[in-house]
Amino acid sequence: MKEEKDNPGEGASADINKQMLEIKKKIQLSEGQRKAAFEDCEAERKANVEEIHTLKKEIKELVKQLKDTKQDTASLKSLGKKLEAIVGPYDTKTTEEIRGLLDLQIVDRSKALNLVRYKIKKKQSLLAQLGKEYQTLLSQKALKEVAEKVDKPARKATCDLQNSIHAVEVQLREANHIYVRYGDIKKSLQKDSARFESNIKRIEEELEEQNSDINKLQQVMNEATRKRGKARGHLLHEEKIAMATANSRERQATEGKRLVAVRKQELELLEKRIFPTGKLQIRSTATVGTAEDAVPVTDEETPETPSPPEATLTKAFEVLKQATGATNSDEVLQRFSAQKDTFMRLIQLRKKSETQKRQLEKNLEDLNTQLEYFKYAEVKETERKSVKMDQTQNLIEEEEKRSQKAHTVKAIKDKTKETILRALRELHSCITPLFIPRDDALQILKEIDKDLREILEKIKRDNIENAVEENVVTVDGVEEKWLPAPYSGLVRRTPLPQPGASPAPPPPPGSDDEEEVPTRTYLKRQAQLVVDAKSRRKNVRLQPQKRN
Repeated sequence: MKEEKDNPGEGASADINKQMLEIKKKIQLSEGQRKAAFEDCEAERKANVEEIHTLKKEIKELVKQLKDTKQDTASLKSLGKKLEAIVGPYDTKTTEEIRGLLDLQIVDRSKALNLVRYKIKKKQSLLAQLGKEYQTLLSQKALKEVAEKVDKPARKATCDLQNSIHAVEVQLREANHIYVRYGDIKKSLQKDSARFESNIKRIEEELEEQNSDINKLQQVMNEATRKRGKARGHLLHEEKIAMATANSRERQATEGKRLVAVRKQELELLEKRIFPTGKLQIRSTATVGTAEDAVPVTDEETPETPSPPEATLTKAFEVLKQATGATNSDEVLQRFSAQKDTFMRLIQLRKKSETQKRQLEKNLEDLNTQLEYFKYAEVKETERKSVKMDQTQNLIEEEEKRSQKAHTVKAIKDKTKETILRALRELHSCITPLFIPRDDALQILKEIDKDLREILEKIKRDNIENAVEENVVTVDGVEEKWLPAPYSGLVRRTPLPQPGASPAPPPPPGSDDEEEVPTRTYLKRQAQLVVDAKSRRKNVRLQPQKRN
């Protein structure tokens, strides 16, 4: 219950705080508005104060000027100012000097007055002369009006005849211009057809050459790919052979080392058997027979006094007999000879094993040398083959670039052919709007030539018919509505009189229609403008599209 009571108090305090914040914001806003209004009023007040000061100064100056004008000496002051403006400051000048200056001013003003009078007299004489000329011109104009009233019908008939003749000349000139124009178009089309045909043949030949080059490049690329695969196979095979050779050499070296170790162990065993361990026996100086038959005598057994040789030999024989374990002398000799043979064989085996060891070491060195040589040759061969493969790869890339370039040129030429075909179609549409589109440029050129021939024949027939009709035209039947004032008959056909219509009554003399009759020069200029406009329009329409 206490919590429920506390919560409403906290909500009310939050609302009060929110309202207080809003009131503070409003107070701050009103303070800002008040400051802005105060600043605006202050600026306006300063401007008003400055304007009041300015107006006060102007009022003071005006009051001062008014006081100066109301005083009696104002006229004298103004006169003095004028005099000072004429003769300069006269405080330091005498009366004679001022009088001389004034006389000079009077002389100058009189000269200017005389000049003005002279100009006025000259203008009056000029006006009198112009009046006389005006009267003369008026009389001449009256005479001209009388002459025009008398000669107007004949002159009008002459103008009508001249207009009709000029219309015929304009049409003849236009027909000749069209004939020449179509002749030029025909020649240009013939030249274009020949050029297009040669271009098409040249493009076809170039396309064939490019196709043959592409095929050759494709064959070269296939051959290079095949050779690359074969080279890789050879390289792998050679690598396998080199690895097998290296492994066999390593095995041979290992086997040689093992044999050397075995032989060495055998030799050590033989040495141990032949030369037992312990103290070495010292051979006696007095021996009988060869050194091999001599028996070594130790220091302990050496007698202190020299003994006869027989006793010594007997003792040695006894020692040998004990050593061999024999019972009689024959057996001792047999065992001694066998031991001697064994010793000789051991010496031979040692020599042989040492020779084999040296040979094996030499073979090992040779094999190591061959291994190093093969490794070096393998590295060199790998480098050579890598260089060769790089060259082949570069050649393949160059051939691919050439192929891509050939494809680009082919696309450009195809686009040129399409542009030529589109231009020919547009030209054909200008000549014959209702035509059947075709894809063959030569066929389109033939159709254009045929249509132009038909148009030229039609123009010739129209010119012949117009000439026949012009031969039977009568001058008396020309109506006023066919006059070239609107100048519409010159564009279409020669104006011919209507046989069923009556001629319009001639206008009364002195009317506005007589003054609006066009002259021959005006008609020629208008006709030339029409012909130029038509020729320009035809040029714009028949102009083929530019190549990209």
